[in-house]
This record gives sequence, structure tokens and C-alpha cells, in this order.
Amino acid sequence: MRVLVTGGAGFIGSCLLAKLNSMGIKDIIVTDADRRSKESKNLSGKKFNDYLDRDSLIKNLGRLKNSVDLIIHFGACTSTIERDISYLTNNNFLYSKELAEWSARNRKRFLYASSASTYGGGEKGYSDSDEVTPTLKPLNPYGDSKQQFDMWVLQNKLQNEFVGFKFFNVYAIPNLHCPLFGKAVNPDEPLSDKL
Repeated sequence: MRVLVTGGAGFIGSCLLAKLNSMGIKDIIVTDADRRSKESKNLSGKKFNDYLDRDSLIKNLGRLKNSVDLIIHFGACTSTIERDISYLTNNNFLYSKELAEWSARNRKRFLYASSASTYGGGEKGYSDSDEVTPTLKPLNPYGDSKQQFDMWVLQNKLQNEFVGFKFFNVYAIPNLHCPLFGKAVNPDEPLSDKL
């Protein structure tokens, strides 16, 4: 199996790479925001064939038809407090849409990171039913951008072809590079004491 993992230098993407490697899968192309991410500590010890920054991936997507069987798309803006709607639209909707359209055209499997932020305040519960998804009201622009892609999948009748994962906010020691997490949690104190 040949896999493309976007967001591979991030926390969830790098954990996925470790799992794929433990399953014997090393025929992997990793993509992240820029070339500097290739040196990320999160990629240390992970096995993959190639690394492309996001812009290079988009430019070379047409050439990957015979190099990829599966796209696992975890690359996006992950800041739930980002307010720049244009930035969120480009990174969380248009980038996802471009990869999804390519996957559909080329009959490639497509797994993507949505977000639990699409549930809003939870008034509609936490159902992923196709009937409930259009009624969800995210509370911030980040959630809106993720909801926009979920709705695009439904409107294009791709929900039986693609798989979306609604991750809740993730915190772990590899996320200490994020200044918000560094201020919120002291890595020397057990998290269980804070729960």
C-alpha cells in the first residue's frame, strides 16, 4: 500500500506514521506546511519515502496517480482560535477539496480530519448522521471551515467513498511546540491531577 499523509509532521500525523511503520508500511509520502517541518522532532525515527511541502504537493499532484493508493489528509490549520477566515478557507476547505477531488477522479481512498468543533455547543448532540450534519452550528471560524468541507462531501455524495474523523482537541507532549499548550499545561505535572 502506498500512502500520502498530509500533516505528517503534526502530532496526530506523526503518531499515524508510527502506527503505519509498526504495520510494516513504509511506502509513504509525507506532506506538511513547509520544508522546515521535515526536520520536525515528530518525524524523528519515522520511515517514509519522500517529503513534500504543501505547495510542491499541489503542483505535483497529477504525477502521483500511480504513486498513491490512499490519502490520509490531516494537514490543515489546527488552531481553533484562528480568526482569519481567508486563511481558514484556503487551508481547511480549498486544500481539502483539491485533494478530495483528485482522489475521487483517480479512484483513490480518502480519509480526512474533520473536527469535533463542528458540533458547536452540542445542542444537536454528537451524531455524525448525514441528516444531522447540515444542522450543526459551529461556534467559531475554525469549526465553520471544517463544517464547510463536511458539507461539501455530503453535497457531492462522497460520504460513502470518504471517511472523516471528528477529532476533539488533542494535547500531548509532542505538542509542546505550541505556545498555547506550553502555557496551559506544565509537562512536569501529570495531566490526571488536572482532570
